[in-house]
Amino acid sequence: MIQEIYKKLFHALLFFYTVFFCTAGFSQQYNFKNYSVENGLPYVQIFTMFQDSKGYLWSGGYGGLSKFNGKTFKNYSPKNGLANHYVNAIIEDQFHYITVGTIDGLSVIDKVNKTINNYYVKDGLPSNYVTSFCLDPHIGLWTGTNKGLCIWDGKKVIQVPFFKNHNITCLVYSPIHGVLVGTNKGLYKQQQNSLLFDQIISSITITCLSECAKGQIYAGTHEGLHLIDLEKKTKGVFHISNGLIDEDITSVLCQKNGTIWIGSKTGLISFNGKEFDYYNIGLDNNSNHIRSLLTDYEDNLWIGTHSGLYKYRGKGFTVYDRQNGLGGAFIYQIIRDNKRNLWVGTEANGVYKFSEGFFKNYSTKQGLLGNRVPSIIAMDDGSVWFGTDKGISILKNEAFQNLTSGINFKLEAPINCFYKDSKNTIWVGGRNGLCSMKKKGNSYETTYYKLPVILIEKDGYDVWSVIEDAQGAIWAGTYQVGLFKMEGNEFKQQAISSPEPVNTVLDLCKDDQGNLYAATLNGVLMFNSQKHSYKFISEKDGLSSELVYAIGITKDNHYLWAGTNQGINQIDIKKLHYDIIDIVSYSKADGFSGVESNTHGIYEDADSSIWFGTVNGLIKYSPKEFFTNDNLSKTNITNIKLSFNDTLLANNSVLPYSLNNISFDFNGICLTNPEKVLYTYKMEGFDKTWSPSTEINFAKYDNLTPGKYTFNVKSCNNEGIWNLEATQFSFEINPPFYKTWWFTLGSLIVVSSAIILIFRFRLNQLNKKQKEKFEQDVEISKAELKALRAQMNPHFVFNSLNSIQHYILNSKSEEAAKYLNKFAKLIRLILNNSDKPTVTINEDLEALILYLELEKMRFDNKFEYTIKIEKEVDGDYDEIPPMLVQPYIENAILHGINPKEGNGHITIEISLINQFIKISIIDDGIGRDRAKALQSLQPPRAHKSLGMKITKDRLKILNTIHQSSLSVNITDLYSQEKKAIGTRVDLFIPYIK
Repeated sequence: MIQEIYKKLFHALLFFYTVFFCTAGFSQQYNFKNYSVENGLPYVQIFTMFQDSKGYLWSGGYGGLSKFNGKTFKNYSPKNGLANHYVNAIIEDQFHYITVGTIDGLSVIDKVNKTINNYYVKDGLPSNYVTSFCLDPHIGLWTGTNKGLCIWDGKKVIQVPFFKNHNITCLVYSPIHGVLVGTNKGLYKQQQNSLLFDQIISSITITCLSECAKGQIYAGTHEGLHLIDLEKKTKGVFHISNGLIDEDITSVLCQKNGTIWIGSKTGLISFNGKEFDYYNIGLDNNSNHIRSLLTDYEDNLWIGTHSGLYKYRGKGFTVYDRQNGLGGAFIYQIIRDNKRNLWVGTEANGVYKFSEGFFKNYSTKQGLLGNRVPSIIAMDDGSVWFGTDKGISILKNEAFQNLTSGINFKLEAPINCFYKDSKNTIWVGGRNGLCSMKKKGNSYETTYYKLPVILIEKDGYDVWSVIEDAQGAIWAGTYQVGLFKMEGNEFKQQAISSPEPVNTVLDLCKDDQGNLYAATLNGVLMFNSQKHSYKFISEKDGLSSELVYAIGITKDNHYLWAGTNQGINQIDIKKLHYDIIDIVSYSKADGFSGVESNTHGIYEDADSSIWFGTVNGLIKYSPKEFFTNDNLSKTNITNIKLSFNDTLLANNSVLPYSLNNISFDFNGICLTNPEKVLYTYKMEGFDKTWSPSTEINFAKYDNLTPGKYTFNVKSCNNEGIWNLEATQFSFEINPPFYKTWWFTLGSLIVVSSAIILIFRFRLNQLNKKQKEKFEQDVEISKAELKALRAQMNPHFVFNSLNSIQHYILNSKSEEAAKYLNKFAKLIRLILNNSDKPTVTINEDLEALILYLELEKMRFDNKFEYTIKIEKEVDGDYDEIPPMLVQPYIENAILHGINPKEGNGHITIEISLINQFIKISIIDDGIGRDRAKALQSLQPPRAHKSLGMKITKDRLKILNTIHQSSLSVNITDLYSQEKKAIGTRVDLFIPYIK
């Protein structure tokens, strides 16, 4: 009893030493990223962890089970079917099912069917209290309980009699040694794939086990850490006397790099084979109460505590803040003096000296002029100058000397920057100007420079940065009034050719190529006044933010560091000289917990470490400790929806044509920095190219046509390294029944039969139509022949020849020749036009005019004629059937005008009316009634004029063949006294264009 009390007292003292002494002494905090209830975990006590083959991190504790993809947690509890809410062990079995050991049964999660099956003593377990697992690829899943050990080989449970009634505390499968079993009675090793075991450590409870790459075994106990080398047959135990801070070991883990991680109830311990280091995860006891350790495939260390999950990537970033000894968290400039002391200026707590692991504060209580210290410079004589909000304070030999405005210093406070040029002149920037300080003996000669600016605001302006370029010229950067260069004995404002005006320059630096760099509120400005070149580096180039507060170039002139309000950026300036922009950004997710940098807050140490002043403390970046992640992200298709509904769809599924709207959810597991994971995808059979990289982790396809498809998706890790092979899901969409082969074949048969029937029917119809057309062609030919005969009737020919003879006998040879010429031309036109189905109006008029001229000569100018064509009618293009008009003109001459006393007149009018060509023949003859009366009094003639009848028959046949609407109207004309004054014939011919 007394021994137990002493033991508890010892551990209490040990914890006090660890938390207070170690924390205050080293004053640093590494980046342990916490995930707890606020992030979605269902519990804070993490008893066990496991990473499955798809990259998901599983954790279990007092509250159930959780699955983590880097951004969100999916939780399981008895409500989802889990055997119990108290989880001791997790593993992925040989069938890739997640197997969970609880205090009241074993649960197997079928991720495909999304079901949980539970197993108990009745199913063969030695006990329902499951403690541990390990997977032997040759035998099966070893399952430890508080009452024995068994094996699940996929078909049955095999009991291991050797461990009957043993409390199995931990299991490890070793490719070298077989299965290692930790129990409440010691450590055991399997005998060559058998169910027999040899005892390695006896009479002690083994709390945890881990095997290193070289085969050494680390076993944790309540009384120290055991190291066993079975090859060398050596054993050792580490206690407090060996440097182990806490002997009550809860977990142990061998990392790939050889580091041994040890979990205890008082914190995290690392062992490099020689010495132990303690890591204070948090200030509260729960965060330092460690229950489980795991390294993921990206080599991140995961720590299960009583305060949730913690992720640790290494000592790349070390934080010094008010919780670790630095009183002021808002840090400005950082420098080292000639004694290698680190000096840090703060916003409201004065200045701190960091030496031998401790911070010492200097404020107004010790003689500092002001507690706001944005600038510091170390002198060769060992003194350190501090620019404060009240003036300059100089510390030497632990005593302050103060320079204030109006006494022995002309520049107004606050003092924002210091700079020593190549001539050892000290330049000081402050309110409304800057000054130079040249040492003269034991004092300084100061020259004040007021910048030539037009003040817009009543508060004036501040000079925040000064630098000397390669030519020895001094440049000054200000807040809100721009950039200035000293020319002669005065400063002149410099115009920068850029899309945005350069109003604010908070920090300046230069490289070995003569280029200057400025921290502006529009990004990083790179400029060279000699080459007149200017270049902005902004967010579109990869900068985390364009609000740049601090910049600094590494001593090897390889990198430019830019501190912004959204993290820090490492810019490769060697590539920048060749217009190649290569930027690596670090934010809170990468361990840069300060987030927002402050002006002048970048300093490079002798060992190439970079110190950053931020609003949340002092941060040290150690390049040698920061390792990149060259492990590919694991891309998984997590969910598939058909027509907006979740579905359990197997690969190579065949879908009906109606389910052609499909969407995919996917994620890329990169636990190092999930926020930087990007995706690209492509649907084979639909997309021609891969999609642009995006943060969106879903894709949707609508109205896919029947066919075979394969969805491909890739992701990149936090370093921008993409998967070499895509994660795929293949499926097929069936066509509708009317597009299937059997429907197509049947349809072809039916259609072929129908085509044959239709073909035969159509052939008969064509034969019939051909016959009808032949008969119609015969009729039209007869009609046209009759029309030709009507135009060339013997009576007309005889009369024309008589007229020619009359002219010849009366010695009118000229008239005879003229008449004969027109007569021959008319005959030629009639014969030419008779071969054409249609002729132009002008071609038909040419024949009509010749006919009218001949008849006019024959009847001794008995009549005159007029032809009127409206402007809408195009005589050269509009066409009509030939030889339709002439019979009506012949009828007007012979029966209307010739019997008339005196001369007559014939008018021919051609117009367009409602898609018809209207041809009107108007004569002022005796009229049809009187002409019929006169014909009845005359004796029968041998020749009968059939021209009009033949034309009517022709019109009828043409309308039948061409389905047209040729028509003719004959109207008798009367005067107001009802006296016949002529005849009007209107021909309506469908307009052909």
